[in-house]
Amino acid sequence: MKFLLILSVVAAAALARPEDLYDDSNIQLDVDELISNERLMKAYAACFLSKGPCTTEGSKVKQLLPEAVENICGKCTAKQRGMVRKMVVAMRERLPSEWEQLVATYDPEGKYQPKFEDFLACLYVSILTKLVEDICGKCTAKQRGMVRKMVVAMRERLPTEWKQLVATYDPEGKYQPKIIIHSTNQPTDTMKLLLVPLSLLALSQGAPYSAEHDDFDVEPVLRDPALLKSFSDCFLDKGPCDDIQSHFKKNIPDAVETACSSCTDKQKHLMRRVLEVLTVQYPDVAEQFTTKYDPEKKYIPALLAAVDKA
Repeated sequence: MKFLLILSVVAAAALARPEDLYDDSNIQLDVDELISNERLMKAYAACFLSKGPCTTEGSKVKQLLPEAVENICGKCTAKQRGMVRKMVVAMRERLPSEWEQLVATYDPEGKYQPKFEDFLACLYVSILTKLVEDICGKCTAKQRGMVRKMVVAMRERLPTEWKQLVATYDPEGKYQPKIIIHSTNQPTDTMKLLLVPLSLLALSQGAPYSAEHDDFDVEPVLRDPALLKSFSDCFLDKGPCDDIQSHFKKNIPDAVETACSSCTDKQKHLMRRVLEVLTVQYPDVAEQFTTKYDPEKKYIPALLAAVDKA
């Protein structure tokens, strides 16, 4: 199940102890310089494929590659995960032949590919966040045209998913009045402008959930199997609910469908921790949760992105 794979990657990173992680100070690679230089990228690819010499930094990365592929960068620090994502995306797009050889070398059976794709998806979440915040200010003319076409198509043909995107990437609506996505492929006097209407935001957001139990400490529940079972039984309609459980349960359907757009920061944190623990320690319960609240698997990716850093 794809959403469980995504959660597994996130949970592995979140639960890793500092002593389990690769040492940041051991790898001094300027990845932005690397991906801006195609010749340098080819040299690193040749190093990783044992077809050319390796720099000191290249050798360090190459030594970690087999294990990093197997555990989907599970021992990488946040900085290293960002480096890996940037390198992979750049190589896939600009050096497709070398990328295919790297896949054949480090994942010949393709058994790590599904989880790896979910790992890379986190990068696109980061890119989208920055794109919205600077209103595509760093986009090229070609990229602005691409974004414009995507937005128009999603709004017209996937309105439900579009509402979720708005709720996820601009929950406070502070960028909506400024979002004008345009294409410079047309003459200036006929340039088409697209203003994302505030009405979409109004449709996608409800009133904030009550913060009455925001001070609830979820960690003791997550450590106690019996207590956690009482919560999961309540949420899955398999057992009675006390007042606190009922308080959280009533908002779950809406929180899942709207990517927690009405959640407070503390509620997003609670959601993230519960999903992490269920996925890692109680996968059967996690699957039942999905079957009940997102049977068509339409909402979980957006929810995960929304609570990822809470």
